[in-house]
Amino acid sequence: MTWPYDTYLVDHTHKVVYAPIHKVASISLTNWFLKHLVKHPDQVPVLQLNDVARKNYSLLNENDVQEVLANYFKFAFVRHPFSRLVSGYLFWFVRVPRDTPDNPYYLVHIKRMITEIYQSYGMTPNFEKGITFRQFVEFLYRIQCIEFVLRTNPKPEIKNLLDPHFCPQHRILQGVNFDLICQLEKIEEGIAAIRESISADIPNPLHSNKTKTDPGVITNNCWDQYSSELQKMDIPPSYEAFLNTDIIIVAVKIYYEDFVLYGYEIDPR
Repeated sequence: MTWPYDTYLVDHTHKVVYAPIHKVASISLTNWFLKHLVKHPDQVPVLQLNDVARKNYSLLNENDVQEVLANYFKFAFVRHPFSRLVSGYLFWFVRVPRDTPDNPYYLVHIKRMITEIYQSYGMTPNFEKGITFRQFVEFLYRIQCIEFVLRTNPKPEIKNLLDPHFCPQHRILQGVNFDLICQLEKIEEGIAAIRESISADIPNPLHSNKTKTDPGVITNNCWDQYSSELQKMDIPPSYEAFLNTDIIIVAVKIYYEDFVLYGYEIDPR
């Protein structure tokens, strides 16, 4: 067992396993997990949360992983696939290059994605200009198609090519019988269910590091605006403004199982 199970976090006091999913309030929920469940002794900076959590509380640190999964209360939160997809794009391709361009993950992984997207069009990468949301979604779909071919190989060597920030949520939760999978849009209900199941008086998490959007912003063809253009907006529009019929068709091919398994409408417009 490796990814994604190395990202699962274990609390032995309350006998709980939490499966974080990127862009599903994972920073807030991991911080909440450290502070109120395992009661980690130190205040952890945001950029170090994932590393500290995995180093100290990863499921793969356990001697008997299957015993923990069989006997502990296992929970996860999921998010509308389109909302999560746009949030990931706005964070990594709009917000980070503008506000924290020295972010290590951006410098290594996201810039590599930008390079591959430009090269797929036979163009020289332009990091200042960035990419459009349409280009981003089409790139993810091409990667998904490559994965499908590799998975049909009798001896598949590569099982996951999609960046974990953008891969379908069901892949992160597959193979485990979760006691609770709650929509992020109903987080208070989910926390109440966790509180009752483990008999612990724990507060609701505070949602930090949230990608801000403005549902009142009206723009045309958001999907074809380069990230450098979106960076000029104080607050970008909500995720519905990035969707047109063509993009919905492609994105659904990537995230279809997430819609079906977690009860989300495919066209939220």
